[in-house]
Amino acid sequence: MLAVGSASWPLNVMAQNLAALPHPERIVALIAALLATSILVTHGLLRLGADRLTAVRSVFLGFVVALGAGRVFDDSNGAIALLASAGVVVLATVLFSRLRGSLVVGPLIAGLAVAMATGPAVGLITNLGTFGAEETQAPALLDLDLKTTPDIYVVVLDGYPGLLTMQRDFGDSKESFVAALEASGFQVPSSAWSAYPITDLSIPSVLQMSYPVVVPGGGEDIRRELYEIISGTNVLVMALRQAGYTSYMIESGWSGSSCGSSIDQCVVSPLLDEASFLILSGTVVAPFVTAANHPFTAGTENTMSWLMDNAGRLTDDGEPSLVLAHLIAPHPPFYLDKECDRIVDPDRNPPFVTEGTKPFFLEQMGCIDSFMLKLADAVGPETVVVFVADHGTAGRHQMNTEATKWDHDDLAERMNVFTAIKVGDDCDIGDRLLNPNVMRRVLSCLNSGPLPDLGNRMFKPGVIEVAHAEVESLLGDVDP
Repeated sequence: MLAVGSASWPLNVMAQNLAALPHPERIVALIAALLATSILVTHGLLRLGADRLTAVRSVFLGFVVALGAGRVFDDSNGAIALLASAGVVVLATVLFSRLRGSLVVGPLIAGLAVAMATGPAVGLITNLGTFGAEETQAPALLDLDLKTTPDIYVVVLDGYPGLLTMQRDFGDSKESFVAALEASGFQVPSSAWSAYPITDLSIPSVLQMSYPVVVPGGGEDIRRELYEIISGTNVLVMALRQAGYTSYMIESGWSGSSCGSSIDQCVVSPLLDEASFLILSGTVVAPFVTAANHPFTAGTENTMSWLMDNAGRLTDDGEPSLVLAHLIAPHPPFYLDKECDRIVDPDRNPPFVTEGTKPFFLEQMGCIDSFMLKLADAVGPETVVVFVADHGTAGRHQMNTEATKWDHDDLAERMNVFTAIKVGDDCDIGDRLLNPNVMRRVLSCLNSGPLPDLGNRMFKPGVIEVAHAEVESLLGDVDP
């Protein structure tokens, strides 16, 4: 019973997220810690004179309440949640002691324990039912003949809107920032676009240099395959490995980001990753966890810190390196101000950019802008640096609207992305750039022969393809 009370909620989270568990060992360690705590509390009750059955029942019920309190109490009521959980243990101990011989209490507690024990199993079976045959498109591996092998950084900026959206929706042409990047050797396409509206599909399209999913349908198996692409099983990593590159990946803290066996050097995410946060935010300690940080913010801080600390070392080591990083910013929550100082505030954690949260969004964007310029200065002069966003903003609430109802402006806002590339003065990256073609154009600058662009395609949520004429209209929809 103690094991069930300690493990049911974490195991439920694991069962519902089979395709997105970068570090299951962390959840196992958490379960072990909870079980050890429940045993210690039970032992304490025994020493205070409670009988074994009463003690076990009381602690079991207390842990059920404690591990579910975060889903009942508001984040502002942390102290109340703690007191309520402790009160349940005390009250249950008194009641169970007096009703030890009751024919009702035993079956009720046993029934609750059975229900909690079978919950994760039911969730696991249900989730496994969504797995099936492989669904992603597997492009052929590239056989590169590189003329030069500089270090290559690919840094995904989550939710960073393109220049068109910044001008139209935020009244900021980003002119001075673009000028600063260009002074550092970057090319900033005026027309840069994502092929997909969500991170799960967009990052694989960059790394796979293709359209990984082109038809609607599929379940968890597609998500698992997409996360494997992100983890290193992709065309970019494999092709550069054959060319002598060592691959580095910095886990972002998002559940889709984990180092696979194809990655040579892994920088693990902070302990407070998305899975850990999801578990803890359902428990009695939720208010204290959410008041401290968010996994996306912690991951972004960790990623920026590692890149700045190691850029010089990688430049000087004499070996070609591929560095893959994902900043989950300026995506919500907007906990980083312009100076990259952390400000944890519920008002800074909206589901998307709203009129009221625009100032916070722009502050966090300012942090990312300054980081881009600092990293440009920290890497070697020959280093290739690619900053590419996975999708834009959703201020028109289009992500909550049926995809068939999206209009031109909905598409433009979500699909227009910021991209900046430093690859040498003698190579023109060009414009009208879609994410699947970003690394094709970059590698064409380094290779003895060009890698042709793929045809221009876009997909709305649900992998509903956008009409070709609409795509071409978007690619040319750039303000002067």
